[in-house]
Order: sequence, then structure tokens, then C-alpha cells
Amino acid sequence: MRRGLECPASRYAPSPRSLPASLPPVEYDSEFELRRVQENGRIKFQGLHLFVGKGFVGEPVGLRQVDEGVWDVYYCHQRVARIDLTQPVPGSEAV
Repeated sequence: MRRGLECPASRYAPSPRSLPASLPPVEYDSEFELRRVQENGRIKFQGLHLFVGKGFVGEPVGLRQVDEGVWDVYYCHQRVARIDLTQPVPGSEAV
């Protein structure tokens, strides 16, 4: 067989790094408002249901105000969205 054309399974080797059985809980500083993402990928915030992503279902996200009516949404240390309540929010539903 020519080099580079081997079956991927023949090239597999387990990682020498061990991984934890479970990850530690996500924590946020006191400056964040916390919300848990619902089954539909939305959070309830200031009277609205806002979509942040189905990949975050069941996870806590932190919201930090960056301007009047403008909030950044974080998962762990990563900003994943910006919500501007001064503008119509596409895909939002009033509660």
C-alpha cells in the first residue's frame, strides 16, 4: 500500500493524555447575570425569550452589560453573543 493511503483505523493511536471523568462546573464573576439555557436554546432575560444557541442547552451563560441596553453573552470565558435591547431583537419572543 502506498504511504498516505492507509485506512484511518490503521493510523489510530490513543491519546497519552488522560481526561477528567467530568468537567468542573462553569463559574462566573459577580458582575454577570446568570441564566440557564432552555431546551429550545433560549434564555429568559428582561421579559424576552432570546435565542443563544441549542449547543448550550442546560448550561449556564453569563450576561454582562457593556452599554445601556447592550449585553454580551458568555459561556465560560468566551463571548458567544451580543444582545442589543435598544434595537428589535430578531427571533425574540415576549414573555
